[in-house]
Amino acid sequence: MLCQRNKKSLHSHKINGKPIPHRFVLNDREIFAFAGLWSQWKHKITNEVYRSFTIMTTVANDTVGKVHDPKFRMPVILDKSEEALWLSKGISAPDLISLCNPYPDDLMNSFQVSLSVNSTVINKAHNNHPDLVLPLNSY
Repeated sequence: MLCQRNKKSLHSHKINGKPIPHRFVLNDREIFAFAGLWSQWKHKITNEVYRSFTIMTTVANDTVGKVHDPKFRMPVILDKSEEALWLSKGISAPDLISLCNPYPDDLMNSFQVSLSVNSTVINKAHNNHPDLVLPLNSY
């Protein structure tokens, strides 16, 4: 089944010996949608319900490709006019695939953010604060 995941930004890491986190935002809107797929099924013996979700990916544009590892992919970011189309029930598979294009470079921006984004310490204040989405050294 088709679904979408609304976001304010996406994060990725450049690998040059160590992760360097970057935040990607859209210039033309604050909240945007990733194209996604979800499924649900029930185990035949235990009757336990399993739900899964994935974000569709496409070829990386130059903005994401400079940072994202692996460099060849990025999430499918739907244009505002494509969001309802992605969720429509009667859309054909070829029409869905035609929506899976890299988002235009001139409508995106990226900047380095705090290394705390990479922290693996769970439930600690240093990796759970609003400054993590600000450009590095701006706070």
